[in-house]
Amino acid sequence: GAWLELLRALGADSADGPRTLDAAVLAGHFAGAIADGDPRGELVRFGALCGEVTFASWRTETHLRVRGRSDGGLLLPAALLVALADGPRPRAEPLALRAFAARDGDRAEAARQLLLAGGPRRTHTLRALLHADDELRLVAIDALVRGNAAEQLPDIVAAAAPGLPLATAAATDALLALWPGASPAVRQRTRGAIARSTNSELRRLDPGQELAAGAAPPPGAATDSGNARLLLVLLVSGLALYGFWLRERCGARPN
Repeated sequence: GAWLELLRALGADSADGPRTLDAAVLAGHFAGAIADGDPRGELVRFGALCGEVTFASWRTETHLRVRGRSDGGLLLPAALLVALADGPRPRAEPLALRAFAARDGDRAEAARQLLLAGGPRRTHTLRALLHADDELRLVAIDALVRGNAAEQLPDIVAAAAPGLPLATAAATDALLALWPGASPAVRQRTRGAIARSTNSELRRLDPGQELAAGAAPPPGAATDSGNARLLLVLLVSGLALYGFWLRERCGARPN
């Protein structure tokens, strides 16, 4: 029963198409904090050597069959999870686990679903995803904005690092959307985050003029903000559709 729960949490019992999971992330998640000399540390190291596990599954009359590969094959990462899951570990929340460990289109989809799922770890997970790649940072920022998480503005600003155009555009839009509902303390921390930012686009923003609550926006600002939001929505939708198309294209089920 515990293993079926784990497979369902990962979406690994689905026969809908190929999946890719990061074995190192899964091993670290289930191992938790490790002291020096703990043998689970070796298991996590082996998980890192396995790299990404890509597999497809399909059902027969009697079995769920799996075919795939990783740098450690299929048996080694499965055995690692068996060993690590037998020890003490935090209860896996399916959406958070998929958002952390997936390396395919399911990762962004799980991050988007976190907003609807709620739960005590929702904001914690989205804040952690602000350290992911550019596309996932955009999804996490958009979810935080939709959740009116104004207290996360300093972290959102910090996520807009140079060379990440999607996160930069999303963070700029988040500043305009969340600033009116931010507390004075959050605004002060956000100004400090903008001042420390190495992103020249964000540093050009003047909180006293553009972000002050109730201040009239300059001509064309509302239109530009609306256009930016529309472009972000279209971009996220396009990326999601591309991920689904790629899974269908590559996921022809074996006979």
